[in-house]
Amino acid sequence: MHPQSILGPALYASNMTHHTLVTFGDSYTDTGFAASGPSAPSPHCPLGNPGCHVGESYTGGHNWLSALTSVFNATTTVAWNLAHSGDVISTALVPERGGGAVEDQLPQLLGGAARLPPADGAQALWSAFVGVNDLGATRQAGRDPGDAAFVRRLVERYFDALLGRAYERHAARWFLVWTIPDTSRTPQFWRDEPLRRAVAAFNAALRAEARSWEARRSGARVLLLDAEKLFDDLLRDPAAGGWKDDRSVCPADECFWYDRYHPGEKVHMVMAQKVARVLADAGWW
Repeated sequence: MHPQSILGPALYASNMTHHTLVTFGDSYTDTGFAASGPSAPSPHCPLGNPGCHVGESYTGGHNWLSALTSVFNATTTVAWNLAHSGDVISTALVPERGGGAVEDQLPQLLGGAARLPPADGAQALWSAFVGVNDLGATRQAGRDPGDAAFVRRLVERYFDALLGRAYERHAARWFLVWTIPDTSRTPQFWRDEPLRRAVAAFNAALRAEARSWEARRSGARVLLLDAEKLFDDLLRDPAAGGWKDDRSVCPADECFWYDRYHPGEKVHMVMAQKVARVLADAGWW
């Protein structure tokens, strides 16, 4: 017997005519969507609100998600995007952040579920791109973000509180797991060696758990998007991508960084293209 979703009136309506993404994360994914907002995602308005095709991002234009649903989509694709700027995996593990947590984003989606339809979650792709704030805030608080026990607990919460809940309660079967970029290469944390080591440890644990978690769950498909490698490849030779260097900050395409912590729209376009290839190769599209 399949788990029954309690998503409540259009998350998966008309699944025969479009694909659905359910996305969680932080400012790298945030488009300003509100589950209680004036319009829900639909084939004619993939992001729902506040904008149908671009939304409000930290790039000055498209981020990877809006580009994926409106520019590089192989078929009509809508996104229920619960990502929120500043969120961490768990405020219990990173109390210094003082904001929201990705482990609470799924309950938030369900809490406003009067407009969301009952659904078979197996038809959707559930994506989680999060972790940079957990490590960054921990580093800024003077604690070691690469502590083995801390990293292990973060990864456990990532899978248990978010993906595990989606699998068990909402029949989710398709998942997109992201490694995080090396934030010691951002202007904000430039060449911060403890942070670099922490990112490497977190991503190694995430990759290992993704394979193990998938193997333990019947029917689960876990796709991996290696943002760490993608960013490293782009920053190794920024000129090849049309950026003037690996550190400059500006709102124009010539700069890799839109601000001291976020990559620009052009980088997100590359990210979206990579996601599109991963989804096509896996047969989700």
